[in-house]
Amino acid sequence: MVPILYDEYECCQQAPKVERDAREAPRGMNCDDLVLLLIDLQKESSNGVEGFAEVIDHAVKLSECCRANGIPVIYTRHVYCHGAMDAALHEPLDAHGRPLYYAESSEGVAFHEAAKPQPGDYVVDKQRWSAFYASELELLLRRFNRRTLIVGGFVTDGCVLNTVYDAFYRDYDTILVADMAAATSQLGHAMAVINMANWVYGIEIVRTSELLKGIGGEAYRAWKWQEPGAFQPALDDVFYIYQQLLS
Repeated sequence: MVPILYDEYECCQQAPKVERDAREAPRGMNCDDLVLLLIDLQKESSNGVEGFAEVIDHAVKLSECCRANGIPVIYTRHVYCHGAMDAALHEPLDAHGRPLYYAESSEGVAFHEAAKPQPGDYVVDKQRWSAFYASELELLLRRFNRRTLIVGGFVTDGCVLNTVYDAFYRDYDTILVADMAAATSQLGHAMAVINMANWVYGIEIVRTSELLKGIGGEAYRAWKWQEPGAFQPALDDVFYIYQQLLS
């Protein structure tokens, strides 16, 4: 069982029902407007993350599909290249003053063996949670002249969430592949997805299997944003709402 999908979660009776504009799309997607953005598929990102292997597997399948359909694939790589000088304020440091995580030349900054960039892919280095902050990402997107980002990676409630919001601030549309993202807890993952469903206007939330259909020209199902603040869950409702977003 993939732990981030919550297929067996039983909700309380008061949980709000997710209304799906959610679309059984009559046609496939417009691949000419899409870019796949894979966030931090690095060895370091596996620390404490639930569902890491499943996310890597989905990322491999989706990236292969995107390459075959002419969709650019961008990998972000979180890395500190100047000791602690480019690290975030209060970044955890070792006894020598070097970042504990994502330090340049450390084994942890390497991409996962199964999900390495391929010839023709792009790699964007970053030093903050958002892939847009002080990076080359927006320069690449302008050159591609594409306005819809397919996003997934690690971690949902950190770099994925911040990147999706920064894309929204810059007027990019986002397709969040919720089972191609994970966090250090199932609750953190689900809450982050619901947060984006509430406040990232226009977002689509989809499973990898459905997105593969859409890119391949088939009808596919996705939850589509309709109004701000649609979900105000109590704690017991969170997994139910999350599962409905993907049903």
